[in-house]
Amino acid sequence: MFSDPKLIQLVQKNFVPVAIDIWYLRRQEDEKGRFVHNLIQQHYDKPVMQEQIRQGIYHFTADGTLLNFRNHRDPEIVKSLIDDSLIKFCAGQIYEDTLQFHADARYDRQPPPNGIILNTYSRILLTKSELGLSTDQWSRNLSTGRDHVWLTEEEWRSMFSQPAELGDQYPIPKSILERIVRFHLVDNVRGEPSMWNTDNIKDAEMNLTVMEKTPENVSLSVEGSACLEADEKDRGFVTHLSGILEYNVTQKQFERFDLLAKGNFWGEGLYTGGAPKGKFPLVIAFQLADSHIVAGSVPPQGTRSPKEYFGN
Repeated sequence: MFSDPKLIQLVQKNFVPVAIDIWYLRRQEDEKGRFVHNLIQQHYDKPVMQEQIRQGIYHFTADGTLLNFRNHRDPEIVKSLIDDSLIKFCAGQIYEDTLQFHADARYDRQPPPNGIILNTYSRILLTKSELGLSTDQWSRNLSTGRDHVWLTEEEWRSMFSQPAELGDQYPIPKSILERIVRFHLVDNVRGEPSMWNTDNIKDAEMNLTVMEKTPENVSLSVEGSACLEADEKDRGFVTHLSGILEYNVTQKQFERFDLLAKGNFWGEGLYTGGAPKGKFPLVIAFQLADSHIVAGSVPPQGTRSPKEYFGN
């Protein structure tokens, strides 16, 4: 939907786009939760509970006046919705309001201090003809899944905790391995994926090899593999992992964190129906996020259960 150039132009020119996770807002007992609850309440002529907040596209003014709401992916329908919202907005008063939000601490996820953030992108490597599905399933299976990985300062520093010389090989820290495998080797191309539990990990390893070492920089290669299978054996992923990490010793920061998982996936999650039949090629790319871009603060989906995600 948001790959349509005209739609992108309309949104950039006329709106302040915000992407939020409705899972949190259904539960947050704070200004954000009540703000969105009020928006969806305006859409219905009968009372709705906060836990009934629906996912979709909301158009609203700064003071919380709902202009339009609809949960639809068709670009033409979304354009029509935008046109209608702009007419309503221009016909009324333009509001300006500064809202002070006090976050519900139970659902306030913040990146780890001095940690690192990775962007993840997942794609199914099949063409339309290979998919052989309806137009709607084409668009869903040819989409790009996105998420973030959060690593704590203690975790990324632990990759350099032991003296290592050129050519030395050692395993990536266990907490990093398990987080990537459980929460990020998933098929989120069509939407919210089902995560893996520890029993689903049949085999997993990632090893670091020192490729270059100077007083200023350390370059590491990554090689590994993972075999995952759900308890019901109706979903799984067998993949190879490889990558390159570059660490600036002087600046004490990563300058590159590229990792690629490529393998065969099968099955689908609770909310990601319509997967290709049988085993299909899935690739997941990990890349260092720009620390200056606010999108990096969007919580990884796995942090809905922070104790599991961070293993504490």
